[in-house]
Amino acid sequence: MALSSNFAASLIPSRNPISLSLVYLATPFSYKPISRYSSLRTMASLRISPSLGISETFARLKEQGKVAFIPYITAGDPDLSTTSKALQILDSCGSDIIELGMPYSDPLADGPVIQAAATRALAKGTNFNAIISMLHEVVPQLSCPIALFTYYNPILKRGIENFISTIKNVGVHGLVVPDVPLEETEILRNEASKHHIELVGPFIA
Repeated sequence: MALSSNFAASLIPSRNPISLSLVYLATPFSYKPISRYSSLRTMASLRISPSLGISETFARLKEQGKVAFIPYITAGDPDLSTTSKALQILDSCGSDIIELGMPYSDPLADGPVIQAAATRALAKGTNFNAIISMLHEVVPQLSCPIALFTYYNPILKRGIENFISTIKNVGVHGLVVPDVPLEETEILRNEASKHHIELVGPFIA
């Protein structure tokens, strides 16, 4: 049962109603095979506290000798209602962090699959305010942190301070901005630090 054409994982029900097979993880950079989880109920008992951020999550996993499961989905593809449900399902499947992509009209850092997802989402009218409204409702129901993937122009358009404070207020923990030049990140870094939002590279040199 594929929830959406761009979803990070295809969820295939087994005979056990609480068992799902995670087939592929789609990131902006690659497709990687994911091993089968036998029981969501077992994983749910191992969930992290939603108060843990990105660094704390990686530190916990390192201490446990584990690698992170970080699925990526594009907000608004096919619609934000489905995105909300997908976030909850991915969380219940044992995601350590979920990367949520904001659709952008010129997604040069993305491959063709995510570019197509962004195009579909924008065609449906998905925008920043609608994404924030959706996150306001769903993030309190999640037990893993959310990292928002966006390009630099949408941040500048709204103002760095306003953008950072807005995503913080709806519970976002991390921010991935692939096209911001390293020498222009000081204000972004300062605002992110002030609001306890973790910036994740890469940055353009």
